[in-house]
Amino acid sequence: MVSLIRLIALAVSVGKALACVEAFGYIDDCPFDVGDCGKYAQLTDNGGIVCGGPIGAIDQDGHYTIHCNPGYVWAFTQDLAHSWYGYGSAAFQWDQHVDSASRDCGACNGKTGKCQQCRTRQFDVREYC
Repeated sequence: MVSLIRLIALAVSVGKALACVEAFGYIDDCPFDVGDCGKYAQLTDNGGIVCGGPIGAIDQDGHYTIHCNPGYVWAFTQDLAHSWYGYGSAAFQWDQHVDSASRDCGACNGKTGKCQQCRTRQFDVREYC
């Protein structure tokens, strides 16, 4: 019976260590007079949302940190290119491809036709699946 309990405990720990992590986020950088266009990120682990919300807080190391459920932590670089995620004694990190695009927003100058530009940076990754 002891070996069955150990086997179940091992299966549970391996399942957590090999979790399927999906993370996405975006930051819209807008001119001051246009306002804050939006910043959001979310991380799911084995299909359950464990971190998510507005991007805003920068930690002591200069990384964005996102609100997570108790016991979970997620941070990523300000250029969105690298993430750190952990819970309990498990820790993960990965590089993430960042897409970037610009669009017209805010005031446009009627004489030149030039408009203020807003830039969106975003990532969408699946790791350990």
